[in-house]
Amino acid sequence: MQEKYQEVLPKVWNNQEGLQPAVHVSARGYDAITDKLEVVEERLQTFIARLKSYILEPLFDIERFELEFTTLDKELADITRAAEKADPNKERSEKLTFAQSLFEIMIESTHHLEHFAFRGPSDEHLVSVMIELNLGILTLFDSEGRPDIQIDGFSQKVERCNIAVKTWKYEFGKLTAPSFGAQMMFKIQATRAERNLKILERGL
Repeated sequence: MQEKYQEVLPKVWNNQEGLQPAVHVSARGYDAITDKLEVVEERLQTFIARLKSYILEPLFDIERFELEFTTLDKELADITRAAEKADPNKERSEKLTFAQSLFEIMIESTHHLEHFAFRGPSDEHLVSVMIELNLGILTLFDSEGRPDIQIDGFSQKVERCNIAVKTWKYEFGKLTAPSFGAQMMFKIQATRAERNLKILERGL
């Protein structure tokens, strides 16, 4: 079983066994339920793909994300309500968890990038590029939070990310007086990157 990325929220559902309809449902009723579940699945796939579209290698399109944030927030809330009303399903649960986690990390990253400028001092610059790298790393996971080895050049992208992390850690270590805030944030982001890259490597 493939290991999954480690920036996730708690599982929505855990017990997948012994689930039976409480009452008799006609064939037509089952068809209607199936159609609704397929719509939820499709909306989840589309939402995750949309989130990834804001992460343009190697930069995060913050302006567009902020502009469309309210719409995204409402869409995810609507999808979550629909998914939670449906019968428990492991795959759907994993997709919902990944969508929620990715959205929260993007919000968090937007906030941090307001404080650590790309064109700021060297310590802030290195923090900002590490934050954006972490977003890029998350696009290498599929909609269920597993390494997406079907991506063209997957192994090369993982290798480039590893090289970037090592290079930026070396450069940050050479700084003479980085701020305390930059030191803490760089450590957090570097650790996150290394952890998720190890998971991606296990998918090779």
